[in-house]
Amino acid sequence: MPGVLQDVVNYYTVSAIKPQPQFAVQCAIAFGSVAMGRRWVTDQRNFSSLYFLNIGETGSGKEHTKTVIEELLEQSGLDELIGPAGYTSSAGVLSTLTKKPTHVSVIDELGRQLKAASAKGMQHKADAITAIMECFGRQDGTLRQQGYATNTMKSADAEKLEKVVKRPSLTLVGMSTPSEFMQAIGGGDVASGLLNRFIIVKSEIGVQMSQKKRRSTISDRLATWAKDHANANEGDLDTGNSHDMPPHPLEVAFTQEAEDLLREYEQRLVNAIKKETGTGLEAMYNRSREIAMRLSLIIARSMGQDEIGSDAMQWSIDYVDHYAIQTIEMFRSNMSEGPFEAACKAVYARIEKAGLTGLTERELARSVSAFANMDRRRRADILDALQTDRGIECRNQNESGKGRPKFAYFSPPIN
Repeated sequence: MPGVLQDVVNYYTVSAIKPQPQFAVQCAIAFGSVAMGRRWVTDQRNFSSLYFLNIGETGSGKEHTKTVIEELLEQSGLDELIGPAGYTSSAGVLSTLTKKPTHVSVIDELGRQLKAASAKGMQHKADAITAIMECFGRQDGTLRQQGYATNTMKSADAEKLEKVVKRPSLTLVGMSTPSEFMQAIGGGDVASGLLNRFIIVKSEIGVQMSQKKRRSTISDRLATWAKDHANANEGDLDTGNSHDMPPHPLEVAFTQEAEDLLREYEQRLVNAIKKETGTGLEAMYNRSREIAMRLSLIIARSMGQDEIGSDAMQWSIDYVDHYAIQTIEMFRSNMSEGPFEAACKAVYARIEKAGLTGLTERELARSVSAFANMDRRRRADILDALQTDRGIECRNQNESGKGRPKFAYFSPPIN
């Protein structure tokens, strides 16, 4: 991390039982995101709030993000920025923002919550997701409640439903295991725009040995930076930070060099969207430019810059673009719309990983549980589909001709 926010990465690394360098950087950005919420804006009206999703295996140490963010906010004297560990309804989102118009919510097992939101009879959870989506785009606007019949309510209760939040600033950090997350989502979540609001980082560091846990304290410069940025106000008069009277934010302009980099990045995104058109994944690029602009505001202030220069802009573009491409490839390989498609993708992934060794049907059954639980006819359907659609090949490994033939499946050769 450039600048002061590297101290968050250091704190995470020192205090973690199981190190996760990528999650440490996500944690640092999230800390900057909530500390600057509502108080800082670019000259293109980009505020700092961002959504993050950390994907890692059970026992990989992803939960440490919550500990670090909360400890650092408390040590900075900014514990009022700590929000709930999730929301049960849209009213819950808005009522929390009414009390804390700037806050961070760290949600464990976000994949499980997304799965619950899509289940029949769980409309209140689905509404919470919708409110979270809306909040992402309302940082320079107003978040309003849904309409309810108030003619039978007491006037005090009716007034509560009429409350609005101007310039809501929600920083969201979700965590999930790969299997739980991929089971919870489908193409509709991509098309709806839910997933392209997140910077999604999947760690390839699985279960690992623990290291000795060490206690740490916030650095003086990070504590000062956080308090200064969380209390900054344009002009001499502090207007406060209530839900209906946001503070006057300090504006940070993009330099011409940064704007040129953004223009080049936007052209790359247009080309990428055209390339992905028809795959259902093109929507994942739609908010990459906006996210990079928000991130550059955090990075520039971490570096102590009064303008967003080319260095902060390039770092932000590189970060967002890297994980957008990684996420799209993850979805392409794993996301499915039904059990059959999911089994096909799982089988193909195992065959591809086997490389020149190939895998027999028996070996596939041992390594892919969904394939093992199918009858022979259904297995044949999957292997036929992969031969037709993915170009896998079936070869007899017993080339000597002695004994029974041994058929194995191979991924198509790379041209």
